[in-house]
Amino acid sequence: MIRKIVISILTSKPIWIWGLPFSILWLILGVFVFSQGIPKEFYLYYAGVIVSALIVWVYTNLISNLSNNFILSSASLYYAFKFTKLTPKKYLLYYVASISIITLIISGIMLVLATLLFTMRFNTLIFPNNILGFLGIIVLSSIFIILFSVLLALVIPPKYLQLSSLIPQLLYFALVLGQIFVGYPYLITYTSPFNDMQLLLFQEYTGYNLPLSFVNPFQQFLNPDYLLVSLFSWDSVLYFLDVVFLGKIKPRNIEEARQF
Repeated sequence: MIRKIVISILTSKPIWIWGLPFSILWLILGVFVFSQGIPKEFYLYYAGVIVSALIVWVYTNLISNLSNNFILSSASLYYAFKFTKLTPKKYLLYYVASISIITLIISGIMLVLATLLFTMRFNTLIFPNNILGFLGIIVLSSIFIILFSVLLALVIPPKYLQLSSLIPQLLYFALVLGQIFVGYPYLITYTSPFNDMQLLLFQEYTGYNLPLSFVNPFQQFLNPDYLLVSLFSWDSVLYFLDVVFLGKIKPRNIEEARQF
């Protein structure tokens, strides 16, 4: 089952036509256009902000694609749970494992490209300070992305299919870009999973202390343990909710998606 899910997602056109190429375009702009005037001592810091934000953007697009696919497969899941030995818990574990593989592949592509481009731009090797920790945060973030996409698919009616794609993108612009260009108070930063992912990726990439605001990066700092606890909590709550809603899944009229 894991192999089939991985192949199904990897052959999905939206990921390769819109998600990844658009992120690569922003990476190129971040490396060669927006980096003008960056002092040498801030090369790694700047690269960490760009790479962490873009990887979360890739995740955001993945949420949209996964939610749409999940809505379209609701009928088959209903009959699988009813007439086979497949259970919501088992399916969700398979699904999490499958999509985690995909996020590692896509994040790996972005990381390799970022390393090559930033190294070319700054004439010095720009690479994650803690590659194992970076990959670990990717896996932990993947779990949130998967469970959040499943929840959107289960609670949003098919006629609002486009809304399930729009919500993650709005949250990204409001939370992640807001954190970079404006900054938020401690409560929002600690409790927002989108900020948790971006900040933890930034820390593992750079090894620097986590700033409350990237606008004033050396005034107030965050405790990464609190960010980890927050992300773990989101994963746990979403897993419980997904299992509950999957157990109540019903075949849905896909034609309703064309009415919105």
